[in-house]
Amino acid sequence: MTEIERPLTSKDGQMMNTGTKTFLDFFLAVLHEKEQKYTAEHKPYDRACARIDYEDKFNSIIKEIERAEGGFLPNDPRLKIDFGDLERYGDSARFQKVGESPEVVDRLIDGMRIPYRTGTSMLYVCKQRGHRCSVTVPSELILDKAK
Repeated sequence: MTEIERPLTSKDGQMMNTGTKTFLDFFLAVLHEKEQKYTAEHKPYDRACARIDYEDKFNSIIKEIERAEGGFLPNDPRLKIDFGDLERYGDSARFQKVGESPEVVDRLIDGMRIPYRTGTSMLYVCKQRGHRCSVTVPSELILDKAK
């Protein structure tokens, strides 16, 4: 076991303990819940743009704090950012549908592998930054909409 060869400074005491949640962790938890809602509804959701927008806002706040004070603490309350409306990242006007492809799985029936269509993957592109997003829609839902 190695020992610390120097006395602890005041900066060492300000470091974050491992395992503590950061503001980004809280944001990602909220973002994940919103994304799961859209996934369950088989609609596209632009997680990448949401995270980039959050990180840009977070980094601009850190930069301003560092300019004013020379540094920041990880638990500074000014770093807590209002996420805003995360529904806008799931707005259908945000996406352009660029294609679709069948989802096929091989099933073993009577010793033979037979392709079975389980659904359709819809491919979307975000109009703002060009992120690709794929949504799988089960065959049952497609058949229900056709009726």
